[in-house]
Amino acid sequence: MGFNIVLVRKKDETLRYCIDYRGLNAVTMKVNYPLPHIDACHDSFRGNTYFSSLDMHSGYWQVPVSEQYINKTCFVTQKDIFGFRVLLFGLCNAPSTFQRLVDMAMAGLTWEVCLAYLDDFIIFSITFEQHMERLQLVFDRLVATGLKLKPSKCALFQKRVEFLESIVSGEGIETEPENVQAVAQWPTPQS
Repeated sequence: MGFNIVLVRKKDETLRYCIDYRGLNAVTMKVNYPLPHIDACHDSFRGNTYFSSLDMHSGYWQVPVSEQYINKTCFVTQKDIFGFRVLLFGLCNAPSTFQRLVDMAMAGLTWEVCLAYLDDFIIFSITFEQHMERLQLVFDRLVATGLKLKPSKCALFQKRVEFLESIVSGEGIETEPENVQAVAQWPTPQS
């Protein structure tokens, strides 16, 4: 089995390659593990004043694929056929698998100290001292599980931080301005 590869531009103009796994996904038994509900995430931020957002480095790629399943991930190039040794985008069970891993890594901290939505984390607290302690707890868990962050996409000790396409602050949740720009600039109907 081998699937085709396509290159797609990301927001930062770098290329992401995508593989069309529709055939594999059609015959895969689906795993139902819930992602956190965004409204419930937003409710956890009330009353907090310090926020840190963390982003994992190549999140899914930190999860190994069992040797027996590598052949199912094969894709075709002009040079050869290759298979993945790590979890990848495009597999129907990848989000559930990854979220379960993150939830297990952060067990006991979720909803009280931090929230994780796939590879995006937010740590929240009332005081600076409390924030230091909470960051240490999260960092200790990440080290213990071998999960790595992408420092260039992390923001520590912020009063306002972007999380899940929203701006989070002590005042509450705001919509990311870029996300409403098209609606705000919509022309007024003339007839």
